[in-house]
Formats: sequence, C-alpha cells, structure tokens
Amino acid sequence: MKKSIFEGLLQPVPQAIRDGLVMVIQILMIGSFACLLENIQLPFYQHFIHTFAGGTIYEVLAFVVSATLGMLSLYTTVSISFCYARVLNGENKFSSFPYVATVLACFFIMIGFFEGNMTDGLFNISMFSGRGMFAALLSAIGGSVLFSAFCRLFKTKRTFYADGTDSAFNFTVSSLLPAACVIVVFCLVNYVIIVVTGKTCIQDLFVAAMNRIFDNMERSYLSGLLFILMSQLMWSVGIHGSNLLEQVAAEKFTEINGSIVSKSFMDNFVLMGGSGTTLALVIAIILFSKRKTTKRLSLMSTGPIIFNINELLVFGLPIVYNVLLIIPFVLVPLIIYTTSYLAVKLGLVGVTVNQIHWTTPFILSGYQTTGSFSGSLLQIVNLFIAVLIYRPFILMYDKKSVLTNLTNMRNLIDTLKQSETSLVPVTLTDLKGPAGMLAKSLVNELRAALGRKDVKLKYQPQYDKNNKCVGAEALLRWEHPVYGFIYPPLVAKIAAESGILWDLEKYIINKSVQALPEFTSVFGDDFKLSVNTTVSTFYNPMFVPYVKKMIENCHIKKDTLCIEITEEMSFCKSEKADEIFRELHSAGCRLALDDFSMGHTSLKYLQKNQFDFVKIDGSIIKDCVENQRSRDIISSIIYLSKSLHFNVVAEYVETEKEKDLLLNLGCWIYQGYLYGKAVSLEEFIKMHGMNGSRGKKLQ
Repeated sequence: MKKSIFEGLLQPVPQAIRDGLVMVIQILMIGSFACLLENIQLPFYQHFIHTFAGGTIYEVLAFVVSATLGMLSLYTTVSISFCYARVLNGENKFSSFPYVATVLACFFIMIGFFEGNMTDGLFNISMFSGRGMFAALLSAIGGSVLFSAFCRLFKTKRTFYADGTDSAFNFTVSSLLPAACVIVVFCLVNYVIIVVTGKTCIQDLFVAAMNRIFDNMERSYLSGLLFILMSQLMWSVGIHGSNLLEQVAAEKFTEINGSIVSKSFMDNFVLMGGSGTTLALVIAIILFSKRKTTKRLSLMSTGPIIFNINELLVFGLPIVYNVLLIIPFVLVPLIIYTTSYLAVKLGLVGVTVNQIHWTTPFILSGYQTTGSFSGSLLQIVNLFIAVLIYRPFILMYDKKSVLTNLTNMRNLIDTLKQSETSLVPVTLTDLKGPAGMLAKSLVNELRAALGRKDVKLKYQPQYDKNNKCVGAEALLRWEHPVYGFIYPPLVAKIAAESGILWDLEKYIINKSVQALPEFTSVFGDDFKLSVNTTVSTFYNPMFVPYVKKMIENCHIKKDTLCIEITEEMSFCKSEKADEIFRELHSAGCRLALDDFSMGHTSLKYLQKNQFDFVKIDGSIIKDCVENQRSRDIISSIIYLSKSLHFNVVAEYVETEKEKDLLLNLGCWIYQGYLYGKAVSLEEFIKMHGMNGSRGKKLQ
C-alpha cells in the first residue's frame, strides 16, 4: 500500500506543543512578574512607581509586559514550529528555520494582519498577546504539518551547485516550493472564511464561535461551568486555556453587574494559584508526595503560584498529557466552582463587588473582591476540598512515576552495557528522551550525595587456599532513594561526564584508607585492601600526592593498600604509567591489574614486573568448569605468575567446584559469592574476623 504523505506527521504534535510551551515559560514568567510588580495594589507603592524619576519604573515595567505577555502568541508560534521541526527531523541545524519562517507568515494571515483587526487604520497589536493564541496554535501546528507534507510531495534532489552555495542555501532553496504552497493554502482558507462568514480572519471566526456559544446562554451557573470546563480541557492538552479564551472572558464575564458568576468570581474562588487550582496541587504534593524531585519542583513553584503564576509547575511537572494529573486538574475547578456558587447563592458569602488584579494572593483576594472575610473563609474551605481531591491522584502519580523511572533506569544501564560490549563510546548525559533526562538528574543527585557523604563503600572478602581472609576489595555502593543501589559503572560514567569523577574517587580513597587500620588490627599486617582506579584519576597529577598524604596521615603500614587498575590502562602512555607505578610502589602501595586476559597489552605490563597481583577476567572464571579453553588460559596465567613472580586472584568464584578446580590449577586466592558478598566494614569484621575463618556462603 502506498504510504500517505501525512503518515507520521501528526505524531510529533503533542511533544512539539509541550516543548514549545516550555520554551516560552521564561517569557511568561518574566512578563507575569513584571505584571505583578506593576499591579501591587498598595497606594504608597503605586504612588512610588508612578512618580519616582518621572514614572520611569512604571514605564519600564509596562515595556517588559508589552515585550513579553504582549507578544506571547508570536513567541508561541515560533517556539512550537521550531520544536516540531526538531522532533520530526532531529538535530539538523538548518531544518527548523524554513518551518519558522513559513509558519510566521501563516500566523500573520490568521490574525488578519493585512486586512482585518484594524483600529483607526492601524493593526490591533493586542492580537499578538494571549488573544491571538488560537491563531498561533493553528498556524504552528497546521503550518508545520502541511510544510512537512509538501516537502514529501515535492521530494527531489536538493543540491544546487553554484559559486558560494552552502548547505544552508541548499536547504532553504529546496524549501521554497513547499513554503509557497503552505502560504497559498492558508491564504485560500482565510479568503473563503472572509467571503462566507464576513469575518476578517480565522482568529475572529474562532472568537465569534466562542461568543456564539455563550451568546445563547445567560450569565449563569451553567455558562460559568462551561467556561471553566473548556479552559481546563484546553490546558490538559498543552493549550493555554486562559489566554485562548481571554477575549471571551473579557467580553462575557469581566463586568461585575451583581450576578454571581464573573471573571473575578472564577479567578478568586476557583482558579486559586492559577488554572487547575494549582495552589491546592502544590500543597497536596508537599503533604503527600514521597518523591523528592516532585517536592523540590513544587517548592520552587510556590512563590509564583501564590501570585497565580503556575506555568512553571504545569509544564515542569508536567501536567500536560499526564492522565493521572489531568483528571483532578479538570475536576477540582468544576467542584469548587459549584461549592462557591452554592455558598453565594445561599447567602453565606456575598457576591463579588470589586474587580481586582489576577495576581492578588489567596485570602487577600477573597476579602478584597467581596469586601468581607467570608470571601477569605470560602477560599480556605475550597482549598481544603481541592487538596483532598488531589491527594489520591498524587499517590497514584508517585507509584506510576516510580515504575516509569525504574524502566528508564534499566534502559540507561542497558545502553551503557551495550557500549561496554561493543566498545562504541556513548555520552549518557547527551542522550535524548527519558534516558538522557535521567542521566542528568543522577548527576545532580550524585553531586548532592557526595556533599552529604551519602555514598557508601562495601567490602568483598578475598580468601586464600587455607580458607583464611587475606584481603578485601572496596566497592562503591550508592543507594538511591528511588532506584536502590545504582549500577557502579553507571555511577563512574556519569561522574566522569559531569567532571566530578576525581571528587568521587578521592572520596573512595579517603574512606578506604581510613578503614585500613581497623582491618589490619583484626586480620593482621598481611591483609591488603584493594581500591579501584580509573584512567583519568590514575593520570590526574593530584592522584599520587593525595594517596601519599592519606597513607602518612592515617599511618598505613606498607603493602596493605593495593591500587587496582583495569586492563583499560594498557592503552595509555606507558612511559608516564611506569613513572606513576614507581611512585606508588615507593609510597608502599601494592599494584593489581584487574580483568586480566591473555591480550598482548596485558602481557606487556607483566614484562616489566609492574604488578604484584593479577585478577583474572571474571568471564574466564565463570566459564572454567565447562570450558577446557578457559581452564587452559587460567593455567597459562598461573604458569606466568610463577615465572614472573606475581600472585593470581580469581574473581567471581561462586561454587566449591570452581574453587577446587582453581586450586588444582595452582590459583590460591579467591574472591566471589562463595566467600561472601560486599558488606559494610562492621558486617565484614563480624562475618570474617573470627580467627580469620571463612564467612558463610550466600544462599
């Protein structure tokens, strides 16, 4: 079947809307705060901003509001079309610009810039504000989808050869015909609307349609309920309902004429904290949520929400396209609208008599709009009801978020393991989607955990052929409050990508060296504690001095600290490595080569007698009982150890059969679950410290 030119073009729409609206949050926040500062209803304050320096403060605030909220539809058009192109076409640096240029032309057509919406012969610039949001969304989405469809329809070879041409020129020229077609389509549609309806543009038609709905309804409980419902439903799909219905609200509900339902009534008794009664949502999250990240975002949003500025929470949480939160987001305003209407209808609270600014805080707004403390009391009751309604949804959201996060964590770990297996490097914090967001979040949390010293070390025992505990390996264990113990290579990877690996490894060295005297006091001076070191730390000029300093400060006995280096080190500059090895040996450290195999580079290190211990690659040990070649490799390594005078340690020893086979082959030091898992220092001494006897096997 032939593929439709529209196939797959609608899929990016939800993400483009959400991302595009997130991109304009800074504009919304700046404009909202400027609007707040402009409208603080204190007489002395208003006198000050209007008179100081000739009213300069007031003028500056007015300019900021005009440049932000006054142009909101224009910013939204650009951001959504830009995000649509990025979602559909990836990171091509030229792909977004033809979309944006085309969609802007469509937006100007939609708002009647050229022939409609004129006041005294001049264009009504207020159409660039929230009033023009319908045209902005229609242009951004409709124009972007059509542009993509025409690009597919006219797909030809897009390279033009001429002096001075480059990729930007080629991409732009190839977009000429699709862009022209989109603009013509919008012009034709707008022309038909003008001819058939007599309206000046699609934006005017939308406003007229909304007005027609409410024209046939008196200002009553039902009309107010419908207005609240429509606004909340628009918010739930990423459309700023308050802005989209701004013109309807201004014409139908702004005037206070003694009726119960008015814009002031809805703003102050229903939309406390903004659409969705988000003040109640913030309180519910703080009281009932167990997720620290959600609570942190809510606390950050509290200040703006007090003044009914809720975009940070709505798009940051997010609520948009989030079913569990959309349900109460729509339901709560409808319920407390009803309770408020009944309270006024029954005479418990007076009708609104004052039109106050939308940024007036909760409780104060209830008093000012009714002229009575009963208005404030009604707000408190409504808020209590709203918090109770939000509570079960917050608990369900927490549970679902944990399951989603665990899935994202598994995917992130799988990505890292695939990279380790294929030897294809990956930067986890640069990944797109949930995996990349999780990696970035883990970086921040790891940095905080290090600051709190909340990263732990566990110690896995090493036994000799006489069942005596002769050493241990210090292993990093970071227990996350949501994900549990994080895969250690993942911790090292994100630490390296974020530039805190040295801080992490310095912390590990510090904790290990401080624990060594306690180990040797129980197990004797022959006991050794191994600490893993990565390539970047090994070559860090501060590494060797820091190790020496720790050995001196903690009075560590010679040859009890073992620096364990992975075979990855063999790919580094050998002359520099030799110098570092000599310095570590002279400081009294032993050296171990981890994950040893029979590769050429590993043998090259053994040639220079740099290592005191070699730890055989765990994959060889795991396979030794069933695989004769694995046994031959182990036997060859042991033969080399006797010739070159180094000791062999077998990791991942899990069964008596493996241990007996290794013993027969001549390997006399073992580490693995047969002897114990990694445990805390206190547990280690309790389990393995009685006369150096063998700990319990893992069941």
